Amino acid sequence: MVLGSHGEVLDVGRKTRAVPTATARAVIHRDRHCAFPGCRRRAHTTEIHHIVHWADHGDTKPDNLVCLCRYHHDLVHHAGWTVAMLDHQPWFTPPHWLDPTRTPRHNRPWQIVMCI
Repeated sequence: MVLGSHGEVLDVGRKTRAVPTATARAVIHRDRHCAFPGCRRRAHTTEIHHIVHWADHGDTKPDNLVCLCRYHHDLVHHAGWTVAMLDHQPWFTPPHWLDPTRTPRHNRPWQIVMCI
């Protein structure tokens, strides 16, 4: 197990599929919203998704978890989107039929870009 700065469990590995509260808080703090590109649903209304499914030997740890609203959670499971963690941030790759180049994208709605 990996513990946070206050001794809370953040990484339980393969021990359980259930996401511990401290781990969910860490993922919500990182993502802030549904992490799917263009979605603005607040993280506290989302579900925690295992990027590599627990049944496929994915760990229950922040770098394998992402906040997704119910709609985008279903889309990732059933429409050919893939999710990967790059520099501890979730990136989404659309299916070939939607984007032949399969260009990865991410969602950072709270970042303000300043133009001078």
